[in-house]
Amino acid sequence: GMAGLVPSFADAVAFHKPNAEASAHFAAWYAFQHPGGEFEVCLRPGGVFYAPQFPANSRWCVMPSGDGSKIGIAWGKYGNYELTVTDAVLRELQGAAVPPSPQDKPGPNDWRRMRAVRPLSPAEHALVGPNGGGTEWLFQYEGGSFDVQFRGDSYNHFVCHQYSAHSHWTMGGAAMDEVTISWGKYGTYVLKIAGDEAAGSSKGNPSDWRKMKKKRDLDAKEASEQCAAHDHDHHG
Repeated sequence: GMAGLVPSFADAVAFHKPNAEASAHFAAWYAFQHPGGEFEVCLRPGGVFYAPQFPANSRWCVMPSGDGSKIGIAWGKYGNYELTVTDAVLRELQGAAVPPSPQDKPGPNDWRRMRAVRPLSPAEHALVGPNGGGTEWLFQYEGGSFDVQFRGDSYNHFVCHQYSAHSHWTMGGAAMDEVTISWGKYGTYVLKIAGDEAAGSSKGNPSDWRKMKKKRDLDAKEASEQCAAHDHDHHG
């Protein structure tokens, strides 16, 4: 019947992708608080919601109702949330889980709060790119070079068509300027990013050097190619 024509909350969040202004204002790392404690999540430019401890194919947006002060998070199997800005300067928000049916009210344990704790580092921006979709780099080693991709998706996929393995990237280091590539059977690599270049080695073996040079930003289609290994989440 007609019910099928009403977009789901997740569809609406994906559709209302944040524009450059909203991305610039909200993109940051946040402490995400719930009745059981708190953990870190990231609102990325372009609308990807990244939760390292609870990864699922996730998006955020500025809700079309609410004068730009309300954000929606569609977090796959972890639920849907609506939070209203309570302090625009400190970027503090509070709200609740969105009940499965519109006539229901959030329960006493459904509250959530978010508080900005730090910006994305320049290295994170370099990897996810200005639209948040990710970037392609020329990856160099003693034996030659080839292209690799850092996807700006909710799983931080690392993609290399020549040496394919289910792989991910994560940020670390005191200045959040070191990327670790967990490349399945091909090993683990740590590189320090400076602007559009990076240098490092296989983990714990400085003589086994690696370098990278940024080539381009990924377009939306490339950035969203789904990974078969996570299909169980994509149908949540």
